[in-house]
Amino acid sequence: KFVFPIYFYIMRYLLFIKDTKKAIQHYKWLDKHKKNLNYQELYLLHYYHAICLLIQNKYRQANEVLEELVSASRDGMSVSADVYYHLALAKCHMEQHGHAIFYANEALNAFTAQYNIKRIMHTLVILGISYTDTGIYEVAAECYKHLKRNAEILNESATLSIAYHNIGYLKQKKGELSEARDYYYKAVNCEAENAQSSMVSLYALAETSYYLGEWEQAKEYLHHLKKKAQETGS
Repeated sequence: KFVFPIYFYIMRYLLFIKDTKKAIQHYKWLDKHKKNLNYQELYLLHYYHAICLLIQNKYRQANEVLEELVSASRDGMSVSADVYYHLALAKCHMEQHGHAIFYANEALNAFTAQYNIKRIMHTLVILGISYTDTGIYEVAAECYKHLKRNAEILNESATLSIAYHNIGYLKQKKGELSEARDYYYKAVNCEAENAQSSMVSLYALAETSYYLGEWEQAKEYLHHLKKKAQETGS
C-alpha cells in the first residue's frame, strides 16, 4: 500500500524548487493511481497539476483546471487562498483583468487573515498590474505603495525589483517617461535573483531611454542586455 501524502510532499517540494520535469513525472504517476485517492488528495492533485501548467506558461490550461476546483468547492469544500491566487495569476497572464482583480481580492482577504506577508506581496503585484492595464492608476499606485513598503521592511530585493519595474510600467502607461525610466533603472540595479526579470527591466530601461532621445544610454543598455542574454542562453 502506497503512502500517498509523501508523494504530494515530494511534488510540492519539486514545484517549490521549480524542477518542472520531475514534478510532471510525479503528477503523471499520481494521476495513474487517482482511483485510490480520496477527495482531498484529488483536489491537491489537480491543484499541483495547475501549478505545473503555470510554470510551463500554459495559462489557459491552468485556468481551466483552477476554475474546475473553484466550481467543485460549491459542493462543500472551501477554496484555499492559494487556489484563488493562482487563478488570479492565470487570469492576469490571459489579460482577463476584471476576473484577475476579483480572484486576487479573494486571495488577498484570506492571506491578510493569515498574516501571510509574502503571499500578500505576490497578490499585490497581480492587483497592481491588473489595475494598471484597466486604467485604474490610483488604485494600482496604492497597491505598489504597500508592496514597496513591505519589500523594504522584509529586505526582499527580488520583490522590490518587481515593485520598481511595475511602478515604472505604471508611469510609462501614464506617459511619464522620465519617471518610468528612473524606476526601471532602480529595478535593474536592485539585487534581483531572477535574471529573466532583470533583463525585462533592462529592456524597458533601454526602450524608455530611446523614447526620451537618450540615444547613447539606450545603446549602452541594449549592448548590456545582449551580453546578459548570451550569458544566460536566453
